[in-house]
Amino acid sequence: MTFEDKLKALLITPTSSFVTQTYIDMAINAVSKGKQIALYGAGKWGFLWLNYFCENGVKIDFFIDTGIGGNGVLREGLPVFLPDDATKSNILLFITPSGLNGKSEVRNAFLADMLNKGFKEEEICFIANSHSRVLSIGMPCVKNASKCIDVMYMLQDNVSKCYYNDYLESILKVKPLSAPWLDVKWQYIAPELFELTKSDYFVDCGAYTGDTVLQFAEFYPFLSGISAFEPTDDTFKMLQNSIAKLSIPVRPIKKAVGDECGSAFFDILGNQTANRIVDNDRGVLIEVTTLDTELSEVSPTYIKMDVEGFELAALRGARETIKKNRPILAICLYHKGEDLYEIPLYLRDLLTDYNFFVRKYTGTVFELVLYAVPAERLLS
Repeated sequence: MTFEDKLKALLITPTSSFVTQTYIDMAINAVSKGKQIALYGAGKWGFLWLNYFCENGVKIDFFIDTGIGGNGVLREGLPVFLPDDATKSNILLFITPSGLNGKSEVRNAFLADMLNKGFKEEEICFIANSHSRVLSIGMPCVKNASKCIDVMYMLQDNVSKCYYNDYLESILKVKPLSAPWLDVKWQYIAPELFELTKSDYFVDCGAYTGDTVLQFAEFYPFLSGISAFEPTDDTFKMLQNSIAKLSIPVRPIKKAVGDECGSAFFDILGNQTANRIVDNDRGVLIEVTTLDTELSEVSPTYIKMDVEGFELAALRGARETIKKNRPILAICLYHKGEDLYEIPLYLRDLLTDYNFFVRKYTGTVFELVLYAVPAERLLS
């Protein structure tokens, strides 16, 4: 069976086979006992579970959220309460944020705090992150199966096809990856696909504290230059410290990248995988630019993007730069389900004579990278 056939078989499976019924059964049982149903977290995953419960006939009564609750705040037509102001008994409370459902020490500290506030342990249910990823990553792909299959046909080698299929299967079936992944130290470096020379100029979108800049400086000490984008004060200072002694000229830019210039709120949750632009006023205000605006005086030949789900917007803001300079692109695909098909198909339509590959780094749900390599840079 080809990888295309495997993907087709996976994505035509009824969605009910992928999403656990446990939470629905718990909610229905609670309602039958006269309890209200609430979701902790009025953000991305809270909305996903709200829609899932509603689609399955379960009415959600309210949200609880420490960041945006209180003062008559509504999200999706539902009131959002601060924990101190919310009903604390005769409810079933589902905990949705990924940060509270991961590490046991974080979850236990959160639970202890909720119990101190008057909530009952037996009325609190932590939703597994793996189940949330079925909704956030898997379901968009199931609903857009034909687009995912188009992407599969775009990919140039069986390694890419294997990674793409295996990644989706692991998400939807909540199982470990089957395909062997690459060491994360090689992320964004694919020596079997391309090589960089002293004429290359590297652009790092989502530079964080400079880890990828240092990686490229080690592997490619002869690069002509680097531009590194990181929007927040603390990480930008760490980025500046990281590059201080590099011989390669590095231009640090304290901005995020998107599809238009302006400003946005950036939610800082204390770790590299969670900091992101948000559509509300929770977080710090940052400046946003486009690569077309910022790179008008350089000729980038390699662009990496790991910008927490805003990769497609950043690519749209780099449209002219990419068309003019034909850079190698390394774009993260793992932040949103839609990215698995929207980003590759956008680049397919934008670019001429490019080759597309997927590589997977680490055995987790993170670090899935799409490489777009112009024909003249592809190693034979």
